[in-house]
Amino acid sequence: MSALMGVTGAWISPPLSHGLVADSGGMKAPGLVKQDGGINKKIVGVNTDNEGVLTGDPTDGVKWTITVPGGDLKDSDTLTIKDSYKLTGSTFTVKENGVTLYRVRNTAECRQNTTAPDCSQTLYPEAGGAGGKATVKIDDDADTVDVTYANGANFTDEYVYVLEVDLKVKEKVLPGTYFKNEAQINGKSARGFVIKEAGAEPGVGTVVLSKTFGNRIGPPPPIKPPQFLPRPQALPQGPGGNQVPDDAVFTVHYRYTHESEERSGTLEIKGPQWTSELYNVPVGAVVTLTEDEPAVAGVNFGDPEFFGRGVTDGVPDARSAQVTVPAAGGGLPAKTVVTLKNPIARQLAVVDVTPGVCSADSTQPSGPTVNIGQSEDITYSEPQITKEGNQATVTITARPAPNSGKVIDEKNLPEGWKANGDGSFTFTKTVTQPNCAAVPAIPVVKAGVCPVDSTTPSQPSVTGVEDTEQIDYGEPVITSDGDRVSVTVTATAKPGYRIDTANLPEGWAVVGGVVTYTTMVTQPKCVVPVAPRVDVGACPADSLTPSAPSAVFDPVEGVEFSVPKVEVAAGKVTVTATATAKAGFQFGGVLPDGWTRVSETSATFTMVKDQPVCEAPTPTPSPTPTPSPTPTPSPTPMPSPTPMPSPTPMPSPTVTPTPTPTPTITPTPTPARPLPPPVKPGLPKTGA
Repeated sequence: MSALMGVTGAWISPPLSHGLVADSGGMKAPGLVKQDGGINKKIVGVNTDNEGVLTGDPTDGVKWTITVPGGDLKDSDTLTIKDSYKLTGSTFTVKENGVTLYRVRNTAECRQNTTAPDCSQTLYPEAGGAGGKATVKIDDDADTVDVTYANGANFTDEYVYVLEVDLKVKEKVLPGTYFKNEAQINGKSARGFVIKEAGAEPGVGTVVLSKTFGNRIGPPPPIKPPQFLPRPQALPQGPGGNQVPDDAVFTVHYRYTHESEERSGTLEIKGPQWTSELYNVPVGAVVTLTEDEPAVAGVNFGDPEFFGRGVTDGVPDARSAQVTVPAAGGGLPAKTVVTLKNPIARQLAVVDVTPGVCSADSTQPSGPTVNIGQSEDITYSEPQITKEGNQATVTITARPAPNSGKVIDEKNLPEGWKANGDGSFTFTKTVTQPNCAAVPAIPVVKAGVCPVDSTTPSQPSVTGVEDTEQIDYGEPVITSDGDRVSVTVTATAKPGYRIDTANLPEGWAVVGGVVTYTTMVTQPKCVVPVAPRVDVGACPADSLTPSAPSAVFDPVEGVEFSVPKVEVAAGKVTVTATATAKAGFQFGGVLPDGWTRVSETSATFTMVKDQPVCEAPTPTPSPTPTPSPTPTPSPTPMPSPTPMPSPTPMPSPTVTPTPTPTPTITPTPTPARPLPPPVKPGLPKTGA
């Protein structure tokens, strides 16, 4: 844990490196040097303080110590510190375990020895402590450390709270290197800064970029910061500078190379100071500055101009400049002031031109109306109007006002303006003048059509008579007489115009003092095609092939049928045909099955049916003869000692059919003695 030094005052000069500290009066005084480059410190008060010390050998870091007396926190239950160490031109990272929060007893003993165990207590990184808990958020991208210590309502004069932030510096810390720190402690600000003292090697400088607008008023004021570089004052602004709001932000990119390392970043310039600083630039470095195109509502700028001692404008392009950081003595940073002027270019006014109008007592329109918008420091000529037919051309010339010193913005010219190349600008616009002697349009009248769901035609259509700024057209009046329909349209001139009745188009006439258009159209007759009569063929008695199929149409008035096309394939008969409505006729209503409406006068027919299948006749079968009854075999006689002759079988009736095979009878054996040979039954023979 580092020791502690507090000093009185809200803005405290920090210690310098290498054994120099600054007291409350801003004077340099000797200090006690430790081997690590730190400084022994002691509590000499309890006021809020923010101080820094350079660390490392060679110097490569800076440690910030923020001191907060507990008595200032009596009305709070939480200590919140937002510490910002951001500095344009330097890159920082928080060292490992580089954030420490602790408290020190505010006693005479502990003021003399802040490192004594009974005097200090670490609140972070150790968790908890004294009934409270500390949290820390480190953001190296934003160069901030946020610390919150919740201690309930236990803050008293008994303790002083200390935050230490130990940083690593990416760039080499050369003589004159400047670092700053800004801390917000429960809404209150504490600031500190530290500068590396002079050495043998070349040091660094600061580029102070100040912005002005319009024509600069006199030379830039001298910027002589005191010992520790407070923010420079803003330059006085030229005419037009009051048009740029304080919240406008202008971005300037910087880049330079040192010891083969390229460094780059951005500077933001905004009001009310309109200044920005690039710190810790090595002496002799050539810095390139490039401004982005400014974007301020209602304000247009010319190309930027960079000027100052050692500044070369327009390198490498019109929006850039280069400046070399000079050497300085006395151990303080060299200061280079660069003034960036953005000339405010006056923008030409928007010109609005509207055609003339017709009056009730004239056939000629008035001249076009010309309105020129507001603009400063620009002189406009009287509008010149030339006419050719019904075309009127308006011409205006504009120049910067005499002795204004202003230029006109050539990059953002309103519509109709063009640059003449001599500092002047010309506006040109051509408009079409109205024809006060109006001529009505010829209506486009088309007969009705037969709809798909009805055989009654629709009403005729009338187009081309939409109202204009000169003429109002009445609604078309339609009257029917059979298929003949009359269409009537009227025309009335609007106020300020009259209809040229001497040159009315064909079809228009003055009827009863009213300009009227009349035409006749013939309505179509709606017809429906019929399906053809189709014969799919028949099977003849002497053939297995069916007869050829055929199709034929019955005549229909107003319809012309094509010859039906009949095709046979895979047992199917396909019939196709077309129908065309004759002149004066249209297809309307629901069409019969098979018909498809192609248009109002065209339709197609398709039908598919099965072809008959012809089969051969089945032959009549011969009668089946009745078989002879199978004779019942004679019973086997019982054996006797004396064989008896077989009985003579009775004769069977004579039959012609094929004899039935004689069944084989298996004799039944007797256990005593063999039977005589079996008698095989058969058909009796006739004629015995």
